Amino acid sequence: MSGTMPKILKNFTLFINGDHVGTKIKSITLPKIERKTEEWKAGPMSGPVKVTLGLNAMSMEITAGEENAEALKAWADLSHSGTVFRFASAHSADDSTATQAIGIMARGKLSTIDFGSAGDGLKETKFTLDMTVYQRTVDGVEQMYIDMLNCVERVDGVNITNPILAALGLTTV
Repeated sequence: MSGTMPKILKNFTLFINGDHVGTKIKSITLPKIERKTEEWKAGPMSGPVKVTLGLNAMSMEITAGEENAEALKAWADLSHSGTVFRFASAHSADDSTATQAIGIMARGKLSTIDFGSAGDGLKETKFTLDMTVYQRTVDGVEQMYIDMLNCVERVDGVNITNPILAALGLTTV
């Protein structure tokens, strides 16, 4: 049996509204994609089951090594989808020369700027983006796309919300 090494993150960068800020970014907490569920139990059921009621809110957190000017400018945009964070990363396995590009595009509104504590040495500032749009690509091919405002949940090119949109008489995407 032959095994292969996993592809791991080798490097990353970040763009805020098109401006490259990668050298100022220490870490990024990528969004959690989570279904909104509620328990349902009726009649002769042995126990409850979770029913899906859409998605929970998504957010992305950036930790910068300074009070990042691009993120501070983004604070002024109050629209739901006015700020764009684009995370680009390179992944590869140590037993291969192939490199995989994984990209995350997030649209939303900054909800938090945490200036942290001041003191000698480096300082960290955290920024939280409350998201309305999420897109994940692998080597330029869309793997997942979520648009909360337009009820789009596309996975491998198929919008899994199309039956709901059709039942409501809305155009499917």
